[in-house]
Amino acid sequence: IPSGKAMRVKSPSIPAILVSFDGNEQRGNLLLSGSGNGGDIQVKTGTLSLTNGGQISAFARGNAGNITIDAGDAVNLDGVGSSNGYSSGISTSQFEGTGKSGDIQITTGSLVVTNGAKLTSNTAGQGNGGNITINARDTVKFDGVGSNNNYSGAYSAVESTGVGDAGNIKLTTGSLSLSNGGQINAGTFGQGNAGDIDINVSDAITVNGTGSNGDSSGVFSVVGQTGVGNGGNIRLTSNSLSLTDNTYLSTVTAGKGDGGNIFVQASDLVSLSNSFIVSSIIPGAIGNSGSVDINTRNLTLTNGSQISAAVYREFGDLPGGRGKGGEIRINASDAVTLSGIGSTGNSSGIIALTERGASGDAGNITVTTGDFQIADGALVTAATFNDGNAGDVTINANNFAAVNGGQIVNITRSSGNAGSIRLNVKDSVTISGSDPNYNNRLALIEQEIKSNALTDRVSDIVASDSTSGLFANTSADSTGNGGSIFIDQSQITTIRDGGQISVSSAGTGNAGNISIVGDSLTLNNGTISAQTASSQGGNINLQLADFLLLRRSSQISTTAGTAQAGGMAVTLLLIRLLLFPYCWKITISPPMLLLVKVVMWT
Repeated sequence: IPSGKAMRVKSPSIPAILVSFDGNEQRGNLLLSGSGNGGDIQVKTGTLSLTNGGQISAFARGNAGNITIDAGDAVNLDGVGSSNGYSSGISTSQFEGTGKSGDIQITTGSLVVTNGAKLTSNTAGQGNGGNITINARDTVKFDGVGSNNNYSGAYSAVESTGVGDAGNIKLTTGSLSLSNGGQINAGTFGQGNAGDIDINVSDAITVNGTGSNGDSSGVFSVVGQTGVGNGGNIRLTSNSLSLTDNTYLSTVTAGKGDGGNIFVQASDLVSLSNSFIVSSIIPGAIGNSGSVDINTRNLTLTNGSQISAAVYREFGDLPGGRGKGGEIRINASDAVTLSGIGSTGNSSGIIALTERGASGDAGNITVTTGDFQIADGALVTAATFNDGNAGDVTINANNFAAVNGGQIVNITRSSGNAGSIRLNVKDSVTISGSDPNYNNRLALIEQEIKSNALTDRVSDIVASDSTSGLFANTSADSTGNGGSIFIDQSQITTIRDGGQISVSSAGTGNAGNISIVGDSLTLNNGTISAQTASSQGGNINLQLADFLLLRRSSQISTTAGTAQAGGMAVTLLLIRLLLFPYCWKITISPPMLLLVKVVMWT
């Protein structure tokens, strides 16, 4: 085929085209060398099958050709060659020369890619990678790993020798399944930006399981260690999104460049079980983490699932990541439910974090929903273990419940300042109980750290004790200031059965304050406390329209250590205080003096 020309296979009367290469047969590549341009390949049929290493490929040192597949019924890609180990698939590549990699466009009823087969567009020379566009009327499925340990999936990349931007991956279908190590992956390992991944599914996206090689199923945007460029964005639009059994949506920076953002729009449900949505800056990387935005009706995280934006610590010879952690924004019109722990003791949760040895501020967490529940050891935390500041946690909801060890924790363990916790809740706030499996969780975490020779501390993973509650703390070796806790405009706030709201400073920084504004506050074996070891802060302010009720040894207390602990030296211990319909404002300030101000509510 002359340079730049096309090859066409068009036969509506033939229902299927099969390309299969066994034994020592040559692979089905179109390879044009030199500086010439690759020709286009167009295939029109009912069903296209590529098996046992069969390939349709366009390679060139100049501009690689485009590949267009129009298969009215199905495209099936399966397996690897039995003798040469090459994956079945469709690929375009620009290598060594100057030019653009070709595009891949597939239009079909269903696309099934299994056992290590792959769609690939990459650039290893000087030029941009091609786009991969999939339009499948019914379904797309990427499943399994081949005998060559390659995952089944779609891959777009700037390779380590490449200079140019990778192509985008765009997929439109009725349903999408990624299973047993199946992946959609866009990355940069050379000099250039990774491509975006844009997935539009009318029904369900399901991501499940790991491959035989141990790799997780998922959607990934990567800036590799050798990469210099920004990661691509991941956008998912569907009716529902389900991630189970150690699967991922992930944007990660290991080189030099900002991570991509993750956008999820699922009209009905986003559900994670032992799975993760992650935006991260890992050891050795320089760049900012991307943001995570989720819009849905219901969000559930169970069995150790996490949504996180993090800058991670050093590992081996690699220094800690350097960059700002991303924002996490969740809008779920009906409910957000976080519960349980994973097999290694990690809590289900929403996490914005900069670790010890890393540098940069952590991002904020904002959740807007109808009902918010965190239970059974689950966790929401914004934390800093270095000189960067932690972000704030804001929950906007009709009802909020932290039960059976569910916690929101903001903490600093170094010189950075902790962020604040703010609950804007219209109806009720309930904090109750403790985690009955807390000791088992600690044992699992200790075992994981020991067996993998990790440098983590248990306190880095378990931020507080077993009690349900809101906690803004500083650790004993920290110098940063603690965060404050605000509960605004709740009609009913109830703390019972060991539940707590606590601000404390065990280091040299100031503790934060506690402010509760609403109608009523009931403590039934509950605690509100402010503690400082050596610095200022720790005031408690209550502004209540109806009543304050304390029973069963409930406590509202402030305690101070050494100097300059203004307003910190009085403990308030009451059995019952009920004044209705007055507004109570209780402020502890200065030392050894409790001011109780009663103001008519107008």
